[in-house]
Amino acid sequence: MDAQVTSLRQWSTDGVPVRSRVAYWTDAIAYALARSEIDFSGAERFQAELSSGDFGALSVSRTRATAGRTVRRTPRCVSADTKDCYHLVTSGRRPWSVVAQAGSIGLQVNDAVLLDSGREYELHVPDDTEIFSIELPRRWMQGWILDADRHVGERIDASSGWSSVLCAFVKQVSVQCGRAIPNDASMLADELGALAARTFNPPADLLTSRSQRVARDALRCVHDRHREAGIGAADIASDLGMSVRTLHRHLATAGTSMSQTLADTRIEAAKQMLKAPSLRTLTVEEIGHRCGYRDVSHFVRQFRQTTAMTPGQFRRATLL
Repeated sequence: MDAQVTSLRQWSTDGVPVRSRVAYWTDAIAYALARSEIDFSGAERFQAELSSGDFGALSVSRTRATAGRTVRRTPRCVSADTKDCYHLVTSGRRPWSVVAQAGSIGLQVNDAVLLDSGREYELHVPDDTEIFSIELPRRWMQGWILDADRHVGERIDASSGWSSVLCAFVKQVSVQCGRAIPNDASMLADELGALAARTFNPPADLLTSRSQRVARDALRCVHDRHREAGIGAADIASDLGMSVRTLHRHLATAGTSMSQTLADTRIEAAKQMLKAPSLRTLTVEEIGHRCGYRDVSHFVRQFRQTTAMTPGQFRRATLL
C-alpha cells in the first residue's frame, strides 16, 4: 500500500493529568468512534492511545489501553449521537466479550463483531488490549450487504471461512491506517465491502466458477497493464466490461483482491528484472518505476513484505 498521511488524527493520555484521563478518553472515543459511557477497572493506572483516519467513505480507528474497561452504548448515548452507521470491531491480544440485542457473546482474539450505532450494546475489554474498529455508513452497507441488521451482535469467527479473511483484513487495514492513510484507500474500502458481502451473504456455488473466470481475466489485464503507475480497479473493470463493485465481488469470491493481484504481478516482474544479468546496470529505483511504482520506498517495502529481502539483497543473491 502506497501510504501518505492525509487525515490521520491521534489522541494520547501521555501528558494528561491522571485525574483528567478518564474524561479526556471518554471525549476522544465520542469524537472518533461513538458516544459512550466508559468504566475502567484501574483508572489510577490508565494509559491509552487512539489513532483515527478516513479511507474512502469509511473511517478506521485503533485504540490501545492498559486498563480493562466496559464501554456502554446506552439509550442516552444513542439519542445524543448524530452518527448513523455500523462498526465492524475486532480485538488483539486477549479474549473479550460483547452484550448486544442478540445477547452476550464471548469473542476470541481476532474475532470480530458488527455493531449498530442506533442500538444499545456493551463491550467488555480486558487489560492491555487493542481494539480495531471500522465505521461503516449505513448507506454504504446497504450497497454491499443484504439485511445487515440480521448480523448485528453475531460473532464473526476469525478461525474459519470468509470470516477469517474479513477479520484479518479489518485488523491489517486498522494497523496500516493507524500509521498513515493509504493512497489506495478507496480501493481498500471496496475490497472490504466485497469481503463483508462474502462473509454475511455467502455466494451460491454457481457463482464460484464465474468468479474464477473473472479473476483469471483480471490477472491477464493486470499483467498487460501493471507497468502503468496509476492503474487501478476502475481501469481493469472497464477492460472487462463490468462495474468496479462487481469486479471486487468476483475477486473476493475467487479468494483474491485487486490490490493483491496487482502487487503479486508487479513483484514477480521486478524479480525477473533483478535476476537478469543484462539489466544489472538499472538501479532499483528504475526497476521499480518500470514495474509501476511511483515511489521507490513503497516498492522496497512491498518487495520485502513479499520476499523477506530488499530488492538489492535479492539481486545480489541471484546474481552471485
